Amino acid sequence: MFNFFKKMNSEVKSDKSKPTDNQILSSADFINSFNREYIDDKTIIQKFPAELDEKIESYLAEFFQGASERRDCTLLLTCLKEIYISLWLIKNGYAEVIASKADELCYRDEYGDLRIEKYQKEVASFVSRKSNEIINFLKAEIPKKYQTYAQRKNLYHFIISDCSTDFITPEEDLTSAIIGSLAVSFFDSELDSDQQGQSPQDLKALESKLIGPVVDVFGVLGWEYVPCESLDLNIIAFTKMEEVVVVKFLLPTFAAKKENIDELIDTEKYLLSSYKVLLTNEDFDEDVSDYANEKSVAIISLSNIELIDKILFE
Repeated sequence: MFNFFKKMNSEVKSDKSKPTDNQILSSADFINSFNREYIDDKTIIQKFPAELDEKIESYLAEFFQGASERRDCTLLLTCLKEIYISLWLIKNGYAEVIASKADELCYRDEYGDLRIEKYQKEVASFVSRKSNEIINFLKAEIPKKYQTYAQRKNLYHFIISDCSTDFITPEEDLTSAIIGSLAVSFFDSELDSDQQGQSPQDLKALESKLIGPVVDVFGVLGWEYVPCESLDLNIIAFTKMEEVVVVKFLLPTFAAKKENIDELIDTEKYLLSSYKVLLTNEDFDEDVSDYANEKSVAIISLSNIELIDKILFE
């Protein structure tokens, strides 16, 4: 299963050059630069074992497409962080070990749901010991111009997880990034095909397409979009003054269930919100709707996104 990792120390190509470009980028410059250096130029792909080339290339392309369509550089910052975390995992031989832990600790319960709590705890323990090493690697390897851009835009936590935000701690952020990383996803486990039939990378790409209309609606109403890098890959948030709206996405082919509402409520552990919204299709049961009302969660159909303001604020 993991044969290609056996040779990773010899296959991973070294690049001794260190980025020294400290130029100040605009958002348009950032996107154009990313296109040249990570889409047109294959240097970053060549640093990975050959078996990962196709997946890395597809991953970069999906993130770039979403960022280009929405002119949203936060997606590219997140992409850079996760690409370089995958590179760190492979260079140090950790990817295979973490992947095997997923096979060992993840399981489906009697209801058919994938349970990954023990796996999450294992990765969190690993991160607690290695966080400084990971952060130092990211600071050394990610081109400085992208780090400078993130600092100027107050988005540094999207690319380097070295301080807590109102939404997540560095350890939680790194744990999420490792679990969803390309390196760890290369294992024969149900975890990679879960999340309603999507890999973590597929979910992120789909999320980038789904949230555009929601961002537009809240933007008109004066709310600021804050992508939320939590263990639940399809949660985002919006802030205005001291209020917070948390939004959870389900794929269009899946109707809301009570457990989805519980997952949304569970965000209170790290994000105190004024409103909670679950976006789904129209096929959820009446008892789910009643449960949502009981828990003060708004269920909104993906086809009625434009009605969010009326449903929440009127």
